[in-house]
Amino acid sequence: MTNRIATTAVLIINLVLAYVAGLITIAGYFTRGTLADLGGMLAQWVAVLVGFALLVGLANLIKVHIGRALSRQEGWPYSLIVVASALTVLGLGLVGGSPGTETVAWVFQWIYQPLGAAVFSLLAFFLTTAFFRALRLGGREAMVMLIVALVVVLGQAPFAAAAPLDILVSIEDWIQAYPALAGIRAILLGVSLGAIGVSVRVLLGLDRPYME
Repeated sequence: MTNRIATTAVLIINLVLAYVAGLITIAGYFTRGTLADLGGMLAQWVAVLVGFALLVGLANLIKVHIGRALSRQEGWPYSLIVVASALTVLGLGLVGGSPGTETVAWVFQWIYQPLGAAVFSLLAFFLTTAFFRALRLGGREAMVMLIVALVVVLGQAPFAAAAPLDILVSIEDWIQAYPALAGIRAILLGVSLGAIGVSVRVLLGLDRPYME
């Protein structure tokens, strides 16, 4: 009985805190003065909590990959590379006094960004493979997507600037300005409405992620 009462009390306290914090944050966006100041303070607290969460995530990453290396699981050398890279960048930031030092910036500019660009460039090949697999199934939608993708890719190529291929540039610009932009806006609106719905459910206590 005592444990049930304690659990209920904790649930009520969490609901009240979440409800009050949510209302203050929302009201702070539309007002000035005390509520806006309180909303800014809560945002600063969130930033601090995110910093601690990143530290916990780094510690968990090191723990998991060190465990894989010690147990000699498949791909364990890559785990050592991940841990060494994370600790190296962290050490460079601590030695330099801040994460914005020239050494850390050099690492991100000449190592992290090229690797990210290389991985992102593989996405085109993965999409092309997926399109051809869909074509083998005989889908009309896949044919349309493949044609549009080819037009966009060819329209961005350097040789498309010369006639008669310059028409591909105009078609590519039209696709980017109208259908693609409309789709992106629809996705963003859907995500925004979904986020609002989730927030309302949290404020009403229907979803309780803070209790997990």
